[in-house]
Order: sequence, then structure tokens, then C-alpha cells
Amino acid sequence: MRLIRLPVVLAGLSGFSFSTAILPSPPSQHVSPVISPRDNGNIGGLYMCTDIDFTGTCFYLIADIDQCYNMFPDWQVQLSSWGPDKTRNQKDAFFCTLFDQLGCTGKKVELGYPGTGDLSLFQMDNKGKSLSCRYQVPR
Repeated sequence: MRLIRLPVVLAGLSGFSFSTAILPSPPSQHVSPVISPRDNGNIGGLYMCTDIDFTGTCFYLIADIDQCYNMFPDWQVQLSSWGPDKTRNQKDAFFCTLFDQLGCTGKKVELGYPGTGDLSLFQMDNKGKSLSCRYQVPR
């Protein structure tokens, strides 16, 4: 499996107080990990697949926190499974949000670990175009 640490490629969007980066293209081969990368505990770690139950073509990435990313064109409106990593500290909260429009706008679903093996449960199957992740330490 190929792990990609996303570069900070900024593209200004008028009307937004955040920046948007474009995700690199995923590897073309099918990725089937022996151990789910969702258990890695990487803050910003996100596992996504084109089919339900984390099957089909899958991709793992580590996103910068509070950064909006437009999905790579080949993966826009292709996702059916989505799961952020489990945090190592059970009290911390890590969430990723999938949006149905570019620039982290439009309808959204925010999920923490273990995510969902079926985005249709949230009316977001094959609709994702952008994403962002956030990390929250409890007070």
C-alpha cells in the first residue's frame, strides 16, 4: 500500500477563509491492506474506497488538519466507504468531513473512527468532491 503525505499546495478561493489544496492522484492499482490502515492512529489519516464495506479501489492518505482538499478528479463522486484513523488517545477526537461540492461546501457528512462502510446511509454515496479533517482535544 502507498502512503501519501499531502503537500501544502495553496489555491486561494474568494469568499473562504481557508485554503484549498488538490489531492495527488492515487495509485492505479487495487489496494488491499492486510491490517486496516484506519487503526494506524495517524492524525489526519483517512482511508477511502470506491465500493461499500471498504472494498474496490482503496486509498490511504494523511491530510493536514483544518485544510480543505478538493478530491483528485478521478476520485470525485466515486467514494462509497470512508473512515478516519482511530486516535491513539481515546479521549481525543478526530473527524473528517466529506462534502458534495468543491471547496468544502455543500452537503456534508462528518465522521470519526471507524467511519462508514456505506456512504449511502448518509445520502453521500458517490457524491464526494472535497474533504477536510479536524482534531479536537477535550477540555
